[in-house]
Amino acid sequence: MGSFLDNVWSGAKSAAENVGKFAGGVADYSKLKIDISDKKRKLEDKYKKLGKLVYAYKVNGCENDEEILALIEKITAVNSEIDCSEAKIADLQEKIKCSDCEFFNDKDANYCKKCGSKIEKPVFECEVVEEAEETEAEEKAE
Repeated sequence: MGSFLDNVWSGAKSAAENVGKFAGGVADYSKLKIDISDKKRKLEDKYKKLGKLVYAYKVNGCENDEEILALIEKITAVNSEIDCSEAKIADLQEKIKCSDCEFFNDKDANYCKKCGSKIEKPVFECEVVEEAEETEAEEKAE
């Protein structure tokens, strides 16, 4: 009888661990999706600021590209963070994104099912880029 109860206990423990892993994966997925949405909102704000800054410079005849280049660097950094989060989601789903057509293929695929391109296994070194202070140029553009 003790062996039977030990087997039941072991099975229940194993099931609880599997449910815990699944729940953790769902939570990670949800956090990443929220993070991507937040970053896309910030990205839209930065694009608007960039447009306003370029417009203001053209109207006023300014030739100072430093502020524009600084804002472009921030946009590039946010885009990289989004790409990294999307790669993490694909990894959680055991998928890999084709760099040519952006179709999500099985993780072990060598060629894209949609376009036939060779799939390169990405190596992302994700960094968290701290949000820098807004430059005076960005504030002027608003």
